[in-house]
Amino acid sequence: MTRSNATRTAVATLVAGTFLSVSACGLGGSGAADVREGRKTGEVLGEITFRTLQLKPKFTAYVQGVIDAFEKKYPGAKVRWEDVPGDGYNEKLVADAQAGALPDVVNLSTDSFQLLGDRGLLADVAGLDPEVAKEYVPGAWEQFKLPGKGDGVYAYPWYVTPEILTYNKELFEKSGLDPAQPPTTVEQFFDCADKIAAASGGRYSAFMADPKGRLPGDWQKMGVPILNGTQDRFVFDTPKAVEWVERMKDLYAKGAMPKESLLKSDDINQLYGGGKLVFGPGSPGFVKDIKQNAPQIYAGTRVAGAVTGKLGHIGIYAQSLGIKKDTKHLDAAT
Repeated sequence: MTRSNATRTAVATLVAGTFLSVSACGLGGSGAADVREGRKTGEVLGEITFRTLQLKPKFTAYVQGVIDAFEKKYPGAKVRWEDVPGDGYNEKLVADAQAGALPDVVNLSTDSFQLLGDRGLLADVAGLDPEVAKEYVPGAWEQFKLPGKGDGVYAYPWYVTPEILTYNKELFEKSGLDPAQPPTTVEQFFDCADKIAAASGGRYSAFMADPKGRLPGDWQKMGVPILNGTQDRFVFDTPKAVEWVERMKDLYAKGAMPKESLLKSDDINQLYGGGKLVFGPGSPGFVKDIKQNAPQIYAGTRVAGAVTGKLGHIGIYAQSLGIKKDTKHLDAAT
């Protein structure tokens, strides 16, 4: 097999694992689309379950305050709040879906939104209340549409944060890079990682491998198309996609990424806070965490505009609230 063919095979395998991994969780699509959507009655009544992801204890007072205000306004409604850890979250959703026990209102990441949305388990909140779209920034609202399902929106945007670039100034300089000139494109980012790997001697790495987290964002920034115009066929088999895979493979071999980060999600905050990583997470909330938990590293952390590409787009980190399609208390859930 030629290098080009081998790389293209790697591209296909990688994308299949990245985009389709949720199907391996065991939740089959058979029958899911037949779930009958609940109906509004005009009365906010009944008990609903509200599941969040790792919000306690930091946001307990805020969330409980919202629940208390809701129950005071609607005395016929009751909210049972459950907060669960992030580990195994998607697997728990799968188990609940198989048992018919999904929460009425559920906190979703991008992965879990796709997991439930693609299988027809979420209510179309745009169809339930077309006016609610006016309360959201269009880009955030439209992010929760699903391919092939028209103008339907299948979750409420909850919190959306723009991507930034964070990096350790001291390690940047040690690697022969100018902290005043951080990378602005994916290609420049990889160039920096190459220099970091060469200078670090294995003492620190440039960034986490995390292909599931980097795709499709990196490709979109590089101008790689993911789906065709009708969004029913992958079209990513392009020279640019091959270039990305080859550079990732080369950088990984050189030690630009922690070896274990290819297959599992290590605590990036801990690695960065321990001075073992040059580039930190792209979430603004990360900076606050580092300030609290690693003040010395925080003092040397620099923040810049997100890495972009041909279109000038940046990524966003989004969480949403989905409504179980067949909830018995749709008025209370929405």
